[in-house]
Amino acid sequence: MCRKSGLDERRHCRWRGESPPPDGMPVWVRGDLATSVCPKSLVSGESEALLEEFWGRRRFGGVGVEGLTARQADAFAVLGELLREENKRGERSAG
Repeated sequence: MCRKSGLDERRHCRWRGESPPPDGMPVWVRGDLATSVCPKSLVSGESEALLEEFWGRRRFGGVGVEGLTARQADAFAVLGELLREENKRGERSAG
């Protein structure tokens, strides 16, 4: 999709194998976060699996730490905090 429309070049996709330009112009911004390269090209398979498991656990009974590896527990803690911040941002803009 990105390649067909030329977005991979404009968003400095890491799959192209090029370094981001020195000006560091952001191509993606959300709240306090910004990046000068496309964030989709930075997501690993492991990260995607952790996201899927996080959402699955939330949907079907919570995110308890029992039985999680340290890496999973850390990822779920970070994702939970980011979700709370995102929800607060949404409440502020809706209110």
